[in-house]
Amino acid sequence: MSCVFCVSRDPLPLSISHIPVSVTFAFFDNGNFMLVDPTQREQLVADGTVIVAMNKHREVCMIETLGRVLLVIEQVSVPFTHSYCFMSNLIAAVLCIVVD
Repeated sequence: MSCVFCVSRDPLPLSISHIPVSVTFAFFDNGNFMLVDPTQREQLVADGTVIVAMNKHREVCMIETLGRVLLVIEQVSVPFTHSYCFMSNLIAAVLCIVVD
């Protein structure tokens, strides 16, 4: 026999400060050109894509690479910098909407 206890308490606010935000980067011409947040058509013609998910503390939560392009470390480090800037702006906008 099992007992279930129900404790009533005030609800806790949901924290969105640690939610990762992902940004997609498409690479063209063997990685010489990069496009941020490509459309589906752009992704289809790209040599490859990199999806980076980060939180506001610059912690990388996920990296996914797709396609047929081989990237060197210098090419991969650029998306990290751009994704942090993009993510910071997006989180700030979301927080403004949620707080208001």
